[in-house]
Amino acid sequence: MTIKQLREHLEMRPFHPLVVRTMSGTRHAVKHPDYLLIPPVGDTFLIVEADGTMHHIGISHVEAIETRTKSGRSK
Repeated sequence: MTIKQLREHLEMRPFHPLVVRTMSGTRHAVKHPDYLLIPPVGDTFLIVEADGTMHHIGISHVEAIETRTKSGRSK
């Protein structure tokens, strides 16, 4: 996984909710693109949960990105 690949998911139109799965098995849901922040440089990003909790994640710790279709199935 690269920052470029993550940015491509973020920029898809229409946006599809996604789940970022880390190497430790933690899953972070991103239901809206405003909750995923990718700086213009670097190899880290920020996921903000609905309650304001923030997760600063290095791209090297991402195992996979799962997207959901309108039917709710994983891609």
